[in-house]
Amino acid sequence: MTLKPWREIAEPHEDVRKGTFVQAEFAADITRVHTGTATAEYQNPTLFFDRTFITEGMSLLLDSVIKRLAGKGGDPVIQLQTAFGGGKTHTMLAVYHLASGKVPASEMPGIPNIIDKAGISELPRARIAVLDGIKASPNQPVQHGSIQVHTLWGDLAWQLGGEEGYALVASAGTEEAFEIVRRRLFSNISDRLAAEQVCRTFADYYIANSNEFPAETQESRYYERLLHAYPIHPEVFDRLYEDWSTLDNFQRTRGVLKMMAKMIFSLWKDGNNDPLIMPGSLPLADPDSRNEVTYYLPPGWDPVMERDIDGPRAETMAIENHNARLGSVQACRRTARTIFLGSAPTTSGQVARGIELERIMLGTVQPGQQIGLFKDALRSLADKLHYLNSANNHYWFDSGLLEYLSTRRSFQYPD
Repeated sequence: MTLKPWREIAEPHEDVRKGTFVQAEFAADITRVHTGTATAEYQNPTLFFDRTFITEGMSLLLDSVIKRLAGKGGDPVIQLQTAFGGGKTHTMLAVYHLASGKVPASEMPGIPNIIDKAGISELPRARIAVLDGIKASPNQPVQHGSIQVHTLWGDLAWQLGGEEGYALVASAGTEEAFEIVRRRLFSNISDRLAAEQVCRTFADYYIANSNEFPAETQESRYYERLLHAYPIHPEVFDRLYEDWSTLDNFQRTRGVLKMMAKMIFSLWKDGNNDPLIMPGSLPLADPDSRNEVTYYLPPGWDPVMERDIDGPRAETMAIENHNARLGSVQACRRTARTIFLGSAPTTSGQVARGIELERIMLGTVQPGQQIGLFKDALRSLADKLHYLNSANNHYWFDSGLLEYLSTRRSFQYPD
């Protein structure tokens, strides 16, 4: 069965598709929204909610805000506690647009259902204040017309009540991650049935080859995971959120967005025709994509990428050029990319280093392909690559210098 490529079903947003995005645009800035200087996707409430996946947690928070504004209960104070890069600013923007009432609730996708469930017939419009701890300075007053405001309390009062409000205090002083990322990166799914067919074919393939893939692929809900993540394979998200997010300088949602935007741009312009964007699909030969991933890693990864993993001088390319069977499906490059994504971020708390064989197959093989071909590729990589290591059915790349002439590593080959 021939599956439609992802590029024929899921079109990236224009900024992702053309590579015209800038890093700052992935950072929601509530102050810019408040002052009217943000980009349209954040400034316009309709566009904002159209690109926002309302998670269960966000839905509960908005429900509380709606009830509070309508005098029907709700929490007077809400404290947001999420991991670094976990979506706090995005959640605050959702509350901001909901409370400001600049557009009717009916024009904000996803909001009417929340209002109905809250039992509210009409949403009152609120006065809003935004206090930005980064913009504020303890020794630089803020000028509001003729009034010079020196404190956060004064700024809050002025924003809510103007000069009269300021006068009152003048003397004082002092996940669901998959769909979030997909919604930001892709504009729409043009053929839902084709997308479902792709996901069902992958799910059935994993079940039919149960001994070759991780246990979670045998659960019925894995099809739902494929569907929620489409056109990106869930394994890409799992590795980024579970492994890469352990790195100190990698913000979870924002880091994933930034990295995947560069990858998707490269895949789009180069005409990638995979049915799903898998770990084995990632364009690590592309300079921008490569720089993005190595930015988060310690020094020393450039020679690993160039010599072992991907690019015109990589050993993976040389092996495929001499073996038409492997080269016909890029078996060596796809396998090396998957191992890299699953093993490059290492932490001291890891129980076992590297990525296991079953997970390598999950990130590499597509329905209709021979799994044994990719195991052959892994054997070739184990023989010829300089930075690849193996132990206890796990494989990993290591940027450390090898004592290549004095020792010969022992690999555990796949069956």
